[in-house]
Amino acid sequence: MNLPYPGGPVIEALAREVNFEDFYPYPRSKHKTLDFSFSGLKTAVLYDLVRRDAYDLKTKTFLRPDDEHLKKEVASSLLVCMADIFEQKIVLALQSYPEIKAVTFVGGVACNKYIVQRLQKCAMAHNLPFFHPSRAYCTDNAAMIAFVGNYKAEQGLFDDLMLDI
Repeated sequence: MNLPYPGGPVIEALAREVNFEDFYPYPRSKHKTLDFSFSGLKTAVLYDLVRRDAYDLKTKTFLRPDDEHLKKEVASSLLVCMADIFEQKIVLALQSYPEIKAVTFVGGVACNKYIVQRLQKCAMAHNLPFFHPSRAYCTDNAAMIAFVGNYKAEQGLFDDLMLDI
């Protein structure tokens, strides 16, 4: 949708303008597993934009760059969907592992205040403490790995392709 990088803060700001309403029924997790992939959700949003004549797959072009209302609706629906999925996964984890003593939420997406608030309420509803790092420590993992790789490369520290994780 021609949003700047990083998109997370912009998506949250757009969604806030329409009070985090769920305009579009993006798919929630149907499977009773703890697995989750953002790529599947991003693909669902992409194909929904195609169906709305807002995105051209051939040219990879957002066709309605001036449609701020559409951007707000998509951003809002995306965040509501993400929070719903995370809540589903937490509840499933609590059912599968009743010994869980707390809920933590980390990573780049943990910068999102709306999702953090939703998950905090979920944890409270299950009488569990909720932990999440401050936004300063919620950077993108890819950026951290690239930083370390660059740091090691500057020192001439390289591994062959046989490196074991």
